[in-house]
Amino acid sequence: MHQDQLYQRLTYLEKERAAIDEEILVIKRKIEKSSPFSKADKISLFRKLFIANQLAYAKHWISKDGLKKGYAPVTKTFRGSDYIPVDDSVIQQHLEGKIRMGTYAVKNQSMCSFLVIDLDKTSFVADSRAINDVCSSMGITPYFELSKSGNGIHIWFFFLEDVRRKRCKDTWRPDGYPCDGYQ
Repeated sequence: MHQDQLYQRLTYLEKERAAIDEEILVIKRKIEKSSPFSKADKISLFRKLFIANQLAYAKHWISKDGLKKGYAPVTKTFRGSDYIPVDDSVIQQHLEGKIRMGTYAVKNQSMCSFLVIDLDKTSFVADSRAINDVCSSMGITPYFELSKSGNGIHIWFFFLEDVRRKRCKDTWRPDGYPCDGYQ
């Protein structure tokens, strides 16, 4: 393709993406209206399940060239010690898909209310099935979430009571499988 054809194709695709984004918003609004839960209910549930450390959160970033991306703690001055606490507006933006936020599983420097395993290798499907099989044999219920990229999966475990971070960390081996003795 010549450069002018590439620009025409790019313009076409950008218009298509804008139309798809608009249709997604319309569908999300319809879903929102049909939900039995209010926005406040959803924020409260999200906070209960996913916000262990109320004092800090991370925000997804992408470099200008698009080659690098990750999560960084949100701070007032970028010095790294003046973290901005999680508030309802941040959670609402995340739930609406306006931002991608990350949370910190450890609270009070030693306790966890959930554990998440992030599988991003090409074997994530087989690995997640193996983890599910092990969990099923142990009577543990994992919750699966496809990564935003579609090239990985998050496996969530929620605890009825807070557990010590060390126990949580020691329970799972680096390869993602539970160690013997998991309760």
